[in-house]
Amino acid sequence: MYLTAARRRATRASVILASVFGIGVQANAEDLTWSTSTSGADFNTDTNWNPVNVPDAADNGIFANNFNGTVSLAGSASVNLLSFRNTEGTITFDGNGNTLSLANALSGTSGLSFILGTASGQVNTVLLEDIVVSRTGSTSGNVLTVGNASGSHGNSLTIGAGASFLANSTQATNIGVAGSNNNILNVSNGGVYTAPQSINVGVVSTSTGHQINVSGANSKFIISNGSRFLNLRAGTITVDDGIADFGAGIDANDASNTAAINFNGGTMYGKATTIDFAGATPFTIGNGSGTRATYGLTYSGGGFPSLTVTDGLVVNSDGALAGRGTVTGNVTGVAGAEIRPSLIGVPTVTTDDSATGTLTVNGSFDSSNFDIFIDLGDFPGTIADDTAPFEPDTEAPVDRLLVNGAFTHGADVTVNLADYVAPTDTDYELRIIGWTAGQDIGSPLSTDVTFVGGSPLAVDYRSDGIYLTAAVPEPATVSVLGLALFGVLARRRRLG
Repeated sequence: MYLTAARRRATRASVILASVFGIGVQANAEDLTWSTSTSGADFNTDTNWNPVNVPDAADNGIFANNFNGTVSLAGSASVNLLSFRNTEGTITFDGNGNTLSLANALSGTSGLSFILGTASGQVNTVLLEDIVVSRTGSTSGNVLTVGNASGSHGNSLTIGAGASFLANSTQATNIGVAGSNNNILNVSNGGVYTAPQSINVGVVSTSTGHQINVSGANSKFIISNGSRFLNLRAGTITVDDGIADFGAGIDANDASNTAAINFNGGTMYGKATTIDFAGATPFTIGNGSGTRATYGLTYSGGGFPSLTVTDGLVVNSDGALAGRGTVTGNVTGVAGAEIRPSLIGVPTVTTDDSATGTLTVNGSFDSSNFDIFIDLGDFPGTIADDTAPFEPDTEAPVDRLLVNGAFTHGADVTVNLADYVAPTDTDYELRIIGWTAGQDIGSPLSTDVTFVGGSPLAVDYRSDGIYLTAAVPEPATVSVLGLALFGVLARRRRLG
């Protein structure tokens, strides 16, 4: 029913009060339905809607006429929510750099703001380009649901070139609900999806085939809250390029889990990822195609990062494992794989805690096919020097790899000395790779340790690891250890 001018003014006034003062609103939204079939029609033209009005925060915008074409925004716009109820067609929103605000300020809409598929048989394909879609009102309720009804299969939202979707909410984004299948969220061609809450991908057993796909060099999928997850149950996440930051990580370890993770390229971050495919397949970084794929254990909002891989971790020839924290599970690699212990997302270092830059593997690890990169410049000189002289049982802060499990060593090691400030105490030692003493680890003396970015340090191979020291150990010490010492190696740049 068409609202009178007075009633619409009253409704808008209540919306403004809610936005400014955070108070509840009892006004009901008016449904405006997109009525034109003309591609390129302007969202802000009243005659393109039925009833004839320009939508604002007091209105629900509905697309239900199987429109196939482009909706343009000549200027910024605001609606209470957008609901897509088509059975065919593709809608492209060309924002021309403008913002579409989702007010979520009216009662009777359950907090949903951007909904694809509200009833059985509905299938919607929506593409966002050159637009910012952002919830600006109340943060209660789900902002985004792709496939919001049983029987609503195959809905697809693509956040494309120049587009950003800011899902400000206190509740999760849902890709598929009970009884809906094969719904998709794509982030591509430099598009950006950002949300402070978790995202659920097929979280119930009656919902299957859902996908999240991230592709394109500048594309970003970001869960900005370090305590929220990608909950992956009956769906697939594919990262081909760009950045996928999963906040606290990926939660994919339910007993009924049928999920798949295709990490083909780009960068994937997580603080506390757990992956269990019930023995079906290991978690694999890279696909061997040559596009570098890097998984980073990152500090995000506190806590010590972890990656638990019940079925093991395989780092492919174009894959890299980076960061600091603990990897629980057996680790193998394909020739060309990289290990990069490092600080990712850590605030300014104010402690010389030797665990700060440590990447620990609790499981078996054969490094024969890996290149290991150690960056000594992560720690300021004042931190590196404040506990000197270092006692034999005290190690200086340094990026390092530690293995608590069966270990075979054969990797080439590159040490980057750029920005490294050595302790003033000349007796310091830096254990850059460590393992449990007493096991047969192979032939560490065949390891090639290369220094870039500074004058080489002395390399000391011991029964529990590879150490860097300021001075060459006395021959008697080497004799007691039963090990040999390499001399200073020529520089060879290998870091890109």
